[in-house]
Amino acid sequence: MGCLGPSRRYLVDVVLWRKCDRDIGPTRESDASEADMSRVQKTLGADHAVSGDPWLKRRRDSQAKLTGGDAIELAEVIRDSARREWTLPATGTKSQLSPGERALFVKARELLSNEIALVRGVEPAEANAWIDEQLTPTG
Repeated sequence: MGCLGPSRRYLVDVVLWRKCDRDIGPTRESDASEADMSRVQKTLGADHAVSGDPWLKRRRDSQAKLTGGDAIELAEVIRDSARREWTLPATGTKSQLSPGERALFVKARELLSNEIALVRGVEPAEANAWIDEQLTPTG
């Protein structure tokens, strides 16, 4: 794989691709701190009611949070999607979220995992497992 061309910023400054002479991969930058990760932990574990808003409003709100790229807002998208999945009645499909909701959930999770990995100096898979731990209901 060759150079990706002129510098381009992709969603939320999580990963920056820079012009290069050979394939060197992404350069990561983050404005998040360990204090932000503590707030992410609280957000993921918060007992939050599932929204009854129409799907279009939820999608618009979730897309805005994804585009904004704030770690807390990404955690809200993940928490709300996970809670929605757990509380919706099964319809015989693998996921109880619509394909659009599922795509937003997956993207938010990918971005937040990368952000946590960067801040804490761990692999994204470990950060993803940490997200799972925070989402697991206690009691």
